[in-house]
Order: sequence, then C-alpha cells, then structure tokens
Amino acid sequence: MSGSDEFYIGYEPAMPPGIAKRVRVAVAIGAIAVLALAIVATAAQRHLAASSFDFGHQQSWTGRLVRVPAPALLVPTPGGYQWFWLVGRGKHGAASAIGTAPDGWVTVTGILISRDRWRMIEVGSAFVSPGTADAPAEPPAAEGDGREVTLSGEIVDSKCFLGVMNPGERTVHRDCAIRCLSGGIPPMLAYITEDGRRDLAVLVDAQGRQLTDALHHAVGEPMSARGRLFTINGQPVFQLDLLTGHAR
Repeated sequence: MSGSDEFYIGYEPAMPPGIAKRVRVAVAIGAIAVLALAIVATAAQRHLAASSFDFGHQQSWTGRLVRVPAPALLVPTPGGYQWFWLVGRGKHGAASAIGTAPDGWVTVTGILISRDRWRMIEVGSAFVSPGTADAPAEPPAAEGDGREVTLSGEIVDSKCFLGVMNPGERTVHRDCAIRCLSGGIPPMLAYITEDGRRDLAVLVDAQGRQLTDALHHAVGEPMSARGRLFTINGQPVFQLDLLTGHAR
C-alpha cells in the first residue's frame, strides 16, 4: 500500500505514518491558535480599578462633619483636611446613619471604601466629639467661581464605583447604580480631564447641594454634560446644567 492509499480504522493500535504526521501538525496548529486567541482576549480586557471595601473591618475617624455639597467627614492632616465621603449601609445615603449629629466635630465609626486617591466611609454610627486643637480653624470653602465646561464621562453611584463593586460602572452595573442613587447615594461624574487623566466630581444642583433629580436615563452610559466645575479642598464638584447627549 502506498502512502497516498493510507487508511486508518479507529480500533487499530496505531495510525499509518502519513496520517499520524498530518494529525500532529493539525493539533499543533490548533493549539497555537487557541493560545493566540486566549492572549488576544486577555489583552482586550479592561484592567480592574485599584479599589477596595474593608468589609467587616470597623474603624473610627474624627473630623468635621459637613453636609454640603454631600455628606462628608473632613479629617485634619498636617496640610489641611482629607476628605471622606459618607454613605449608609446597603443602597442608602448617609442621612439616617449620621442622624441629627450637627455639622462640626464628630467621630464616625464605619467601614472604609477606597479607590485610588478617593475615600468613602460606610457609616455605622456618628457622635459628637471635641474639636482637635491643632486642626485647621475652618472647613474649606469652594475654590474659584467655577468655569463652565462640557465634560465627557459617565454618571456613577459613588459607593459602588469607589470600591464596593468592581467594576462598579458601565452597562453591566446600570441596574444596581439606579437603585443606589434612588436610595440617596451621592451621584458622581467619572470624567476625563484635559490632560487625559480620569477624575471624579460629585454632582450638585444650582444651590450647590447633592443632586437628587432623577438621572436614571443617563446612568451607566457614555455621555456629555455641561455645567460649572470647581473644587472644595481639592475635591472636584460639578454643578450640572444640562445633559447634552451621549458621548461616543
């Protein structure tokens, strides 16, 4: 029998040499193709953010409680204040957790949420605390008059975005984000700065307070927003005037 007439029956102990060679080549090519596909698919995945939620690890912080532009604790540092946004447990804002604690010095107990340079506390309790003698005399006010800009980005619920969920953004997180915002979690705009960095601004209304208007139609989608951008203690705040449509 010539090589071109080779024939293999499955119950035979070995393949004829010509068929065996072609099978080995086909298997090798298939393995290389699968490996290449895996490498391409892995490279195309978005890297998860460097975020965390210290679930079950209670800590305490003492600082100035403020409610504008959104509930936050300003913890004194040698250079001023470090800003910790405040939220409640589950899909709730901080209002019930901080209760009737007056604006001023409080000690907050809760769980730390962090992403890059941003910090948030899931508040368990808050109680009045004596002031710190060497702390800055006054909490920071808005810096600058606010310049009118159009920003491209995505409206997110700050709690999940900052670390409770990862990823806590885009369409995959949209339903959860809508419920978090409905419960009082501060809405924020994750946007790209002029120099290409990603930044995060709390969304406020014309009075400078946390935006509570329904944003359900815009959550989790690329979009453009027009308004005034300013900072408080280095924290970007965006006074939303108009959603101008989806950014592509």
